[in-house]
Amino acid sequence: MEPLLTLQPGTMRQRNLPAEFQRAGAKLVLLPRSDRPSGFESFLVDIGVMIGAGLDRAAAVRGITQHPADMLGLGDEAGTLEEGKRANLLVLSGDPFQPGTKIDAVLLDGEFVIGDIDQ
Repeated sequence: MEPLLTLQPGTMRQRNLPAEFQRAGAKLVLLPRSDRPSGFESFLVDIGVMIGAGLDRAAAVRGITQHPADMLGLGDEAGTLEEGKRANLLVLSGDPFQPGTKIDAVLLDGEFVIGDIDQ
């Protein structure tokens, strides 16, 4: 689902559907609002808004790492940091859910494709 606050129809009551689903026991898979670059640029900030509005932070992290990998049948090789899994990582300048955080490096299958940790 999209990380998006919605309004209950006919009211001014905001709803955080990802948080409601998570509290009900659902495994979240959070998706960007669009596949355009602007959708990806705001994706982590949008999740930060969901966390600020009550979504459990650990559930949000699993919703962009472990649960999507499991859903795609890749849970044995991706989605969490464990020995034997593919080393696909983002190295960030700060909290991933805060505006202004930048990507410092990208590791795909254990190789730097952007940046370097020694920077």
